[in-house]
Amino acid sequence: MNWKHVILAGVLALVVGLIWRLPAPVAAGWVQSAVPGLTLSGTSGTALSGNAAHVLYEDIALEDVSWQLQPLRLLLGQMAVQLSTATDVGRIEASLRRGFGGGLSAGPVDGQASLAWLARRAGYTFVPLSGSLILSVDNAEIDNAGVAQTLSGRVQARGLQWDLLKPPAPIGNFVGVVSGEAGDLQLTVEEADGPVDVEGEATLAANGVYRLDLRLRARAGADDRLKKLIDQLGRPDDQGWYPIVERGRL
Repeated sequence: MNWKHVILAGVLALVVGLIWRLPAPVAAGWVQSAVPGLTLSGTSGTALSGNAAHVLYEDIALEDVSWQLQPLRLLLGQMAVQLSTATDVGRIEASLRRGFGGGLSAGPVDGQASLAWLARRAGYTFVPLSGSLILSVDNAEIDNAGVAQTLSGRVQARGLQWDLLKPPAPIGNFVGVVSGEAGDLQLTVEEADGPVDVEGEATLAANGVYRLDLRLRARAGADDRLKKLIDQLGRPDDQGWYPIVERGRL
């Protein structure tokens, strides 16, 4: 018998037992002290399984955030937690893992939220589009600087419409494939269903440089007001596609 392993197992069992019984408000106080700018209020439950009515981190505010720690992951040298937060049209759920001294792994991450809800949390007070986004991330590896080193998943845009027209003009539904490597992110349009057809991709480099290489056209039956807006993009090609090519830095 290896007594070192026995002692280690005993220590881990003690730590898990303490976490299991530690009230969430006490644990929240420790976490807030360790993470400047983080505020947790309305906490209930325990450190192992609990809920916060409100979470504020810098300019990002979330409501009804619940967590479930996975103590057995400590045996693998990882801290793992299942997070869930409410949105205006559903919830976002994420499985997070962090090795001691290493980066953060996330996945799966699934959820749905409106564009307006997401925009407010990104610091935008208004966006001309409305609709909802459905996110499904299979896996993401994030380094200690917060940069995604690898990323794979899909994003769906449902019920998009252009709100600068009254009444708003329907645009359609879209599905994109998201991938990333070494901090560079790419979104490729896979499907487009509705009044507007879209093809192409958008990329964001680790240095903040973005590139749009898209083309779009109005389908038969599209709102005439929307067709006029698209006509303002310039001259279409022989198949009626209008190119959108743009470079810039965020």
